[in-house]
Amino acid sequence: MRNALLLILAIAVGGIGVASAEMHVSGYLAPHLMMYDQGEDNEANVGFGMYFNRFTFKGKMDGGEIVKAVGFRVESDISSETSSLLKWAYVQPYFTEELSFRIGHIKRAFSREWLHPTMDLITAMRHPTSDFLKGLGYTDFAYGLDVLYKAEMFMVQAGAYTSGTPKTVEDQDPALDFGGRVVAMPIEGLEVGLNAVMTTLPHDGTMQGSNQGVYPSETYETNSGLAYGFDVDYMTDFDKMSLWAQAEVGMGDCWTAGPKDAEAGDTWEDYEWFSFMYYYLKLRFMFTEELGFQLGYSMFDPVTENDDDEYPGTEYDKTTKITPGLIYFWTPLCRTEVEVQLCTEQGYDAQTGDGMDYDYTHFLLQQVLVWK
Repeated sequence: MRNALLLILAIAVGGIGVASAEMHVSGYLAPHLMMYDQGEDNEANVGFGMYFNRFTFKGKMDGGEIVKAVGFRVESDISSETSSLLKWAYVQPYFTEELSFRIGHIKRAFSREWLHPTMDLITAMRHPTSDFLKGLGYTDFAYGLDVLYKAEMFMVQAGAYTSGTPKTVEDQDPALDFGGRVVAMPIEGLEVGLNAVMTTLPHDGTMQGSNQGVYPSETYETNSGLAYGFDVDYMTDFDKMSLWAQAEVGMGDCWTAGPKDAEAGDTWEDYEWFSFMYYYLKLRFMFTEELGFQLGYSMFDPVTENDDDEYPGTEYDKTTKITPGLIYFWTPLCRTEVEVQLCTEQGYDAQTGDGMDYDYTHFLLQQVLVWK
């Protein structure tokens, strides 16, 4: 709580210095009650929580001849002391209304679900595919720089980002991650996106964030981890009803089992990589302006190779999640979501060679409030 209060105080004091700017303070929060099935006594797994609790301070001020305007944004999540406090924190100079760049704490340019604003998620929560991509370092917030160009029918974004989650230059890995995204808007309500990202991946199967200092410097000749994806977002209204649908598919390099020949002094490019694949589909259909239902389906496969001789059990590692639910808007900025989360995780019995399914059913009651 002390960190949160210090942040709010810093924003308030900083606001005095940009009093001539157009400023806006807002936020959103999502308290919930959840029954989390862990295969045990459900009574022990019921409790209250807070999926997010954001505080946002943003604005824009006039510039000069070269930089026409300067935007800025600081956003924190104060849901708990263990969560990452800082989210967005960047300065954005505009050379024209279409061309600008952002530098600071920003999101890597990959995956529509991760780039989608948290307060406007179609389902109550992001799907497991997002956590998987975050663990490998393809998504999530990072310090970096983005260049953006927005026109009437398309948008281009390209950036360079720190590897892992360092806070200073001297702490980060000796390589940068790179990402790019193109979004076409051919008709009203339709967005079609293509994106790719290159990152440094952990060589021993550990996830991003714990890889600092693991590699010798010669392995950084290139960022060999590559992921790419395709996504669609569509919104339409008819009478008092409306439909919002979103889909995404992606694939790329996962971790590696090791170099092809450890004694030959192979470099980073010679490593043998596993591949992953994921997809999801989400939609929200509103019967009226207040009442509707939402549905999500997602799957991710962390290792797509199915050679039982070399990689036994890799055909039994998929995770799927189905999330049907109801949504009711009390006001345009206040909604209640009731959702069932049907999860299946596949496992592998090394003794018998058989696959096993682990099924879980979670129940969620979530209240979302946006304040402006």
